[in-house]
Amino acid sequence: MARPTAKILRTASLDDGSTWDILHTDSYYVVTYQGRPCGIRQHKQMSLGFKYMKLSYTNLGNARAQAHRLNKKFACNDFDVMEVI
Repeated sequence: MARPTAKILRTASLDDGSTWDILHTDSYYVVTYQGRPCGIRQHKQMSLGFKYMKLSYTNLGNARAQAHRLNKKFACNDFDVMEVI
């Protein structure tokens, strides 16, 4: 099955030759922890800062896969996906 054509809301062409499009999406999905939106950051002892993990998606499949990976990593079933309209 082919992916549907995206509805472009606005386009901007930059001086470096790249083009950016703002696309319409019907819904947005957020990974939640115990039913509430959350954020996850990673830090290492030798690093000076934090690395933040992406937890919001326009595709339901990507959000579910991320929740599954986090449940496996933290050995729990507390991560789930919430639809934001």
